[in-house]
Amino acid sequence: MIESLYQYNDWANGRLFQLAQGLADEQLDSPLQMGLGSLRATLFHMLAAEQIWLERWQLKPWRSFPLNPEGVSLEAIAAGLKSASEQRWEIIHRGSESTWSDSISYKDSKQNEHSNCLIEMLVHVANHGVHHRAQALYMLKQFGRKVTGGLDYLFFRIAYPTTPLFADQVDSMRQYGMEVDSGVGEQVQFQKAQISDYFWVRSALCA
Repeated sequence: MIESLYQYNDWANGRLFQLAQGLADEQLDSPLQMGLGSLRATLFHMLAAEQIWLERWQLKPWRSFPLNPEGVSLEAIAAGLKSASEQRWEIIHRGSESTWSDSISYKDSKQNEHSNCLIEMLVHVANHGVHHRAQALYMLKQFGRKVTGGLDYLFFRIAYPTTPLFADQVDSMRQYGMEVDSGVGEQVQFQKAQISDYFWVRSALCA
């Protein structure tokens, strides 16, 4: 489940930055009454959050949450997200049932101390990305940029399916402008306990 969520996270982030390519600084910094106040600020916040949470999992010393996106290019933000993703995959690939339940202590942006299970924090960061990508997509629509269908998880599964797609469906969706792959990848197994943890995080997991 965690692997699927972060495959989706990487795909959706990539699609988002494809849409934003070529926008002028005036558009990236145009004030908008949602998200972090502008497209650049919202994308920068996504990067900052992924980096800070990664550092917490790596047990690195506390640092203040980056807040100033001024002058940070789209290319730099995308490169930062790619680097964070690569390091996060190292953590995920080391994962096991015991590792997921490991409790990690950290300080938040106000230096309040907290402790959470790794799996809870991984789910939190994945959901955080969904929230801010929705805001960024709305902002991009103001500049005439939109992705066919959307960036929901099932559109990722159409691009990277785990079950066969009918040929007429593939042709129809491609003509519509959607990213579609007719190949079939690894089947995602349904695991009731993990799905339960995703929607109702159990305190017993950290016991």
